Amino acid sequence: MIRTICVCGAGTMGSGIAQAAAQSGFRTLLYDLNKEGLQKARHSIESSLQLLVDKNRIDDAGRKEILERLVFTYAIEDCVSDFVIEAIIEQPQAKHDLF
Repeated sequence: MIRTICVCGAGTMGSGIAQAAAQSGFRTLLYDLNKEGLQKARHSIESSLQLLVDKNRIDDAGRKEILERLVFTYAIEDCVSDFVIEAIIEQPQAKHDLF
């Protein structure tokens, strides 16, 4: 059974996948080496969820629950999960190094 998902890469695709996973009820780890990239991803997800609240698609309690399921980390040691999704830069050596 999958309970925790780790998304490696906090760019546009990775942060979108992480948001979708958290909205689907999974504890979600969003990993990236770049601390600024993680902050940008956090801000993007928070803005996206607030937009859903503003459009009455979710309520504020739902937004908070989704955010509580998200963990933002730049430490690979934190990436213990049942399922890993790779969404990093399209460079073979970077992908090899990650795995």
